[in-house]
Amino acid sequence: MNRTSKWLTGIAGSLYVLVSPALSRADEKGAALLKEVEKATLSIKTLSGEVQTNAKFGGQTQASKGVFRIKRPNLLYAKMTGRESSTFASNGKDFIIYMPSQKQYMKMKADPKGARLGGGLLQSLFFSPTQLFGKSEPKYAGTEIVAGKSYSILVFTPTKEQMFKLYVSPEKLITIAKVEIKDAQGKLSVSDEERFANLKMNALIPNSQFAYAPPRDAVLYKAPTQSSYDEKFLPVNSRAPEFNLATPQDGRISLENTLKEKKAVLVNFWFHG
Repeated sequence: MNRTSKWLTGIAGSLYVLVSPALSRADEKGAALLKEVEKATLSIKTLSGEVQTNAKFGGQTQASKGVFRIKRPNLLYAKMTGRESSTFASNGKDFIIYMPSQKQYMKMKADPKGARLGGGLLQSLFFSPTQLFGKSEPKYAGTEIVAGKSYSILVFTPTKEQMFKLYVSPEKLITIAKVEIKDAQGKLSVSDEERFANLKMNALIPNSQFAYAPPRDAVLYKAPTQSSYDEKFLPVNSRAPEFNLATPQDGRISLENTLKEKKAVLVNFWFHG
């Protein structure tokens, strides 16, 4: 599974874990605005448009853009393009994530109410605004002007390291979302921004437009097991295999060049994908 897919699905799913009633403090204006957002969002039967994301993590910046269409109760199609592309699709029965760079796809049962569907945070908000926030209520943080449009701001901080900032449009929809996560030293380690654009609400979208099948040469992704890792371990004192890989800065790195004038090299595989 590629980094973009993991990041997008991870951010969407993390809200279900991070939002804790015990860690958040409600304010009346924020709670009232959130109720308006939930009411407006749940009144929309279909939504389509464009989405842009800009994520920074691990010293890398990944920007992507795409098109999407979603329909209640649990239909979705979103295609993202960028450094690493992905397709997310739910026909109401199965939810598929296709990663063309690996020619792999994931397949799981689609939740009947659309929970945890989506290629990002904003699409997840469409399906599950009530479940997403639960009993936790963001704080009202005034207004901001973005591209000449005034947005009301809802902010919640599940912990001192995590901050979610949601931009509420005059139509009471969340169309911009920003996420910041700090490390133990208080330095920003992860940030993500998603934006919707050119939205169409309640247009007639037939269910046939959500049918999707991965390409024939794609294979089903299977999560590695501990035994599969163990089988690939090199014996102690064996020679490390040579590698030549791309770097996030669009350069190349090889074991041979890295070992020059060094006694040893530590390779840390911090992200599997």
